[in-house]
Amino acid sequence: MSDSATSPSRKRSASSDTDDDHNDATTTTTTRRPASKRNPISQQANTIERLMNKVDKPIEIPSGEGRHQRGRAPKEFVMNVMGSSAGAGSGDFHVYRALRRKEYARMKSIQEEAKLEKEELEYAARMAKVRQAEEQETAKKRAKRQKRKLNVRSKELLKKPTKEQDGVESADERVEDQPDSGDAAEAEGRE
Repeated sequence: MSDSATSPSRKRSASSDTDDDHNDATTTTTTRRPASKRNPISQQANTIERLMNKVDKPIEIPSGEGRHQRGRAPKEFVMNVMGSSAGAGSGDFHVYRALRRKEYARMKSIQEEAKLEKEELEYAARMAKVRQAEEQETAKKRAKRQKRKLNVRSKELLKKPTKEQDGVESADERVEDQPDSGDAAEAEGRE
């Protein structure tokens, strides 16, 4: 009996030993921990590893445009707004609370929209004022540059000696001094 009792356990242990050896050979060296036991560092490493496996795919980063938008717009007017003691029984109090909550949410959203519009208008006015100041400053600096440029040119013209002072006449001056034989004679003959 002792042989038969020990033999099945030996068979199981022997088979489990061979299975463990087989599993050890086929498994990789990295083992994943359950998601609940991962720390933030391993979660981030896992995320980076997954991203690096898909290098050729572009990463889509969500933009912050949808932060200010809400799901459903509140109703413009709640028809049945009643007071807490307006002849309603205690069973209608939950209805009153729900209507009150909706009305407060509607009023809050209207006030937030008005506030955002006011801030946008103020921002636009400030930006227009800043642009105007920048344009005035730019125009002032442009005028200074042009004035300086004209002063430099006028000084250069004053520094250049005139042709008469050099004593050398250019070809243009010679032509101006000599009257045209044909045109001048005809003009004098007609007069």
